Amino acid sequence: CSSDLAYGAGCAANVLGTARGISFSSYRDPTPDKSLAAFAEAADWLSVSANLTDERIEQAKLTLFATIDAPQSPDSFGYERLLNKLTPQVAKQVRENILSVTREDIQSVSNYFNF
Repeated sequence: CSSDLAYGAGCAANVLGTARGISFSSYRDPTPDKSLAAFAEAADWLSVSANLTDERIEQAKLTLFATIDAPQSPDSFGYERLLNKLTPQVAKQVRENILSVTREDIQSVSNYFNF
């Protein structure tokens, strides 16, 4: 294992569409400047149509649904339901929105996180 790599990195988005709801992170990162550069390159990568194949888009949707549909503990359910106001109707709308995402939608959103 290289000593110049972060222990982990991630990207998260608020499914309720809160402004500035996309965030990037790294954990125990010895080279945060390299991570920031990689995060900045994400928007450029997403802007290239060839990178957004139908297969990649479908895989991304399946990954999202695996997280959304995972079993929840009672406290997590309460947090989502009460604090985030994620009612069954809102949850259904979120699912429909994810299913309808297109290549063009992804490229449009990528413009919002150009650094």
